[in-house]
This record gives sequence, C-alpha cells and structure tokens, in this order.
Amino acid sequence: MGAPLGMAEAVGEVGAARQDMTQQGINRAMMRDQYTKNAPQQALSNYMNMIGGNYGGTTTQTSPSDPMGTLLGLGQLFSMFPSDMRIKENIVPDGTWKGHNVYHFNFIGDDVRRRGVMAQEVEQTRPDAVVEIDGIKHVAYGAL
Repeated sequence: MGAPLGMAEAVGEVGAARQDMTQQGINRAMMRDQYTKNAPQQALSNYMNMIGGNYGGTTTQTSPSDPMGTLLGLGQLFSMFPSDMRIKENIVPDGTWKGHNVYHFNFIGDDVRRRGVMAQEVEQTRPDAVVEIDGIKHVAYGAL
C-alpha cells in the first residue's frame, strides 16, 4: 500500500517541477515583451542623456538649477519630430534653415501639409541630432 502512495507523490513532484518550468518560461516571455515595449522610450532617454552630455555615472549639483537650462532641455525633448523621408510624400523643396534643406510635405496617408527637414540629410552633417525610434528617424530640432 505504501508503494502506490510513493508513486503518487513522485508524480506530484514531477508535475510541480513541470509547472515551475512552465511558469519560468512565461515569466521570461513577459520580461521580453516588457523590454520590447519599453525599448523606444529607453532609446529616447539614452539619446537625450547623450546630447545633454550625461554619459553615465553620477553627478552632484552644487549650485541651484538653471531654470533656462531645464526649459531648453524640455524644449529639445518636445521638439523631436518624425523626419524620416520614407514616411513622407509630396515633398517640395522650400529653402534652407541653419544650413539644412527645408521641405513642404505631408505624411503618407495624411493630407495636412507640413514643413521641415529630412532626417537622412541632417544625419549626414549632424548625426547627434537624429535618433531612430521603432525604425523611424526623428530630428531633435532643439539640437540643431
């Protein structure tokens, strides 16, 4: 009578081990999914740190913060626009700005006419002002 109970316990242990392995696989898949979802924001954060001169490590501030510097940093963050020529159509040259060609265009599938630079052109002379998020190039106009 002891043998069948011992076998039942052994089968239960195998089932628990298998369930644990399955849960570990689910946990890894969830972490991969979370990483994929957060990658664009992390890339933007890394880029903003790079153009702000914060290359890692720690810093200590000994004087009061500069409100204008803070506003400029926020301005650079919010002035980053998709500028990839692959997502634009009806592109017409419209002069230059700070040494960069400027164009009138609309985004594919959007009738609103806009004006701006092409990330691929800016990248040739100012790669520090271009970041790629989810395969689309963006220009940080505040860095130009």
